[in-house]
Amino acid sequence: MLRRTARRAMGNSRFSGSKERDRIEQERRRRRVYDAAGNLQLGGLLLMMYDDFKKPAAIGLGMVAFLYGYSRLVVHLSREEEAEGLRLDAQSEAVARQTGKLKADRYLVKPNRQIDDPDFLNIPAFGGRGVSSTMPREIKTLKEFLAICSRKDARCVKVKHNPSATKFKVRCSRYLYTLVVNDKKKADKIERSIHPSVKKIAVTARSHAKTNAGSKQ
Repeated sequence: MLRRTARRAMGNSRFSGSKERDRIEQERRRRRVYDAAGNLQLGGLLLMMYDDFKKPAAIGLGMVAFLYGYSRLVVHLSREEEAEGLRLDAQSEAVARQTGKLKADRYLVKPNRQIDDPDFLNIPAFGGRGVSSTMPREIKTLKEFLAICSRKDARCVKVKHNPSATKFKVRCSRYLYTLVVNDKKKADKIERSIHPSVKKIAVTARSHAKTNAGSKQ
């Protein structure tokens, strides 16, 4: 008697286990969806669906909101980084122009240069004397020589007059091209046909020998 009273005081006397709780829950859901006559109640059905799917829907909406916020944060940070890079580029370009040593705009090596300029690989690296030096490339035809002189990266043409031949050296961004002409009239014609935008340096063999002798003395 005492044992039965203690068990009733500690627990709920109306329930006898999980099966009873499941039966009561099913009965509650049935009364919510159907009325006393057995007809379907649309409001009760929607309310039951809301109770069943509100937690998964809240989790899904939370994940979508998190992904959207994360993507917007990444876009914002990337735009700030790009703006900072453009600001640094403008600052370095202004400093380079103030020094007066800037030869052309193609020497402004920038972080976004590979995207902005397709000729990025033609920019000289200024690695130092003997670091990235290459052998001169000899030109065989006059047409090829004039085409190289008209290129944008052609910086200067050095003409060396010798008694036997005339040697032309075209300095570009990556290579040095040479052309040897034995005919003097043809060499003069080639020298006159060089593009005017290219800097031309004329060197004679006698003046070169005199300068070498003066330096030795």
